[in-house]
Amino acid sequence: MGRKMYRIAACLLLPIGLPAAAEQASEVVASYRSSVTAEELAQWRKLNEERVPIDRENAIQNLILTRSMAEEALRLGLDRQPEMRLQLELNEAKLATSALRRDVFQSTQITDEQAEAGYQRIKDTYTQPRRVRLYNLFKRYPLDATDADRQVVLTEMEQLRKRLLAGEDFGELAEKESDSQTRFRKGLLGNVPAGTFPPQIDRVAMAMKPGEISEILYGTDGLTILYCERILDKVTRTAEDLRQIARNLIQNRTSKQAWAELQGSLKAAIAPTYHWQVLEADAPDPHATLVEYSEGRLTVADAERLLRTGRRPLELPRVSRQQLRQRIEKYLLGKMSLLEAERRGLDQDEELTMRREWKRLETLADSTRIHLVQRELEAPTDSEIREFFEAHREDFTRPTVYDLSVIRLPLEGDNERPTYQQGERIVHQIRNSEVSFEEAARSHSQHPSAQADGHLGRISRWVLPHRFGFNVLRAILTMKTGEVSDLVAEGDSLWVLRLDGVEESRPMTFDEARATAENKLGTERARILEAQAVDDWMARLGIEIRP
Repeated sequence: MGRKMYRIAACLLLPIGLPAAAEQASEVVASYRSSVTAEELAQWRKLNEERVPIDRENAIQNLILTRSMAEEALRLGLDRQPEMRLQLELNEAKLATSALRRDVFQSTQITDEQAEAGYQRIKDTYTQPRRVRLYNLFKRYPLDATDADRQVVLTEMEQLRKRLLAGEDFGELAEKESDSQTRFRKGLLGNVPAGTFPPQIDRVAMAMKPGEISEILYGTDGLTILYCERILDKVTRTAEDLRQIARNLIQNRTSKQAWAELQGSLKAAIAPTYHWQVLEADAPDPHATLVEYSEGRLTVADAERLLRTGRRPLELPRVSRQQLRQRIEKYLLGKMSLLEAERRGLDQDEELTMRREWKRLETLADSTRIHLVQRELEAPTDSEIREFFEAHREDFTRPTVYDLSVIRLPLEGDNERPTYQQGERIVHQIRNSEVSFEEAARSHSQHPSAQADGHLGRISRWVLPHRFGFNVLRAILTMKTGEVSDLVAEGDSLWVLRLDGVEESRPMTFDEARATAENKLGTERARILEAQAVDDWMARLGIEIRP
């Protein structure tokens, strides 16, 4: 039976977050085929202190699971695989970049004179803004979610909202059902000022009243329901607070500028030269040099591995040169940041060294877990895929698809009225046949679709709010085919929309759903195998935890 890679959970480890226990550093707190000291446990907890607290026993078990699986990865030689070497390199670059950014911030010095000047500028205007005390219940879309996956999440959220409106306690439901870390605080987000969320969510949140439950709100990663507990009116700050705020504002602004300048100089130092012609062959040579830069070169094979990393793996034949360039230059910037951190001696920092080693162990442990699963995992047969599809038909639905044309007018500056007036004239002229939609789009639209007479193409209902916002979606839901909308304000833009056609939502056929069904079934099996592999692994270790 052939094997296929299915998505495996990044980590089954429980999150750690308690402060380090007050134990002697040399004390052994647990043993398996090796031992764990109090110092190692304290390090593990410190590095995970922002996660959710769990008890000492689980912390020790998670540490041992990570370390023992990392040891197995080294025994199997998984660390020598090119993909693993790349992932370890990316980890190093990410940690070094964070350390470098902290160093830039900490080295930014603000004089008392600068701070006082800043205080004088804000002392008459700066107040504690009006805030809304909010709770959230969040459901995350699966990684690489299909439209059918999103529909399942929406249906679930609709049922949860009905339960809330029927009187169920928001905090208890969030604690049980939410995918957000706030579930451990019964959904509490805190006291939220305006501007915290994306504009479409921010408008809803800031308009809520005490006791109100929001509609379902669409986000990039999932769906949210908000609950407003109370409103906190704005409060004027003390002079001492304002002086500290002024100092912080100046330091943040100055350090951001210094960081941007450093990033700019590092980008310039890359000096990449691309050899795009090597990709034009029917079967590009994996050893051919695709890009040369100041510190070395990348081959076609290097680029392919780079595209496969991250949350959204890509395939070389399917990416544009712009996408490939962005991925490569992000990677090279990380390498240059690592070199700069080493030049500054940041690699000698004890905490960075500790974080780097634990991150290395976690990554190696992940590779062992994936290895154990892939060793046992077999691709589903056609009959198994069809059986899964029949048992979960409600999960396989083609969403409504809209064929759209658009005109975008950017809102710029403090005086937006001229732009509104321009938009109103355009709508009037189109509706009165004084100008066609296509002509208006070519003449006025500040959107890439202007080159295609404003025609955007077919877009599913799920994609619309992410690309254009909820106001655009709401407008389209009320329109008929051929209709031109009124002006729609969304964020920093005004939109004129034309609905060219609609394909209504419908159940998917097996052929349409086959690839998604196979991936879902394979992923489900992989998760079961992963849980079994971890349980079996822990049972064989013979862990002894000392009081």
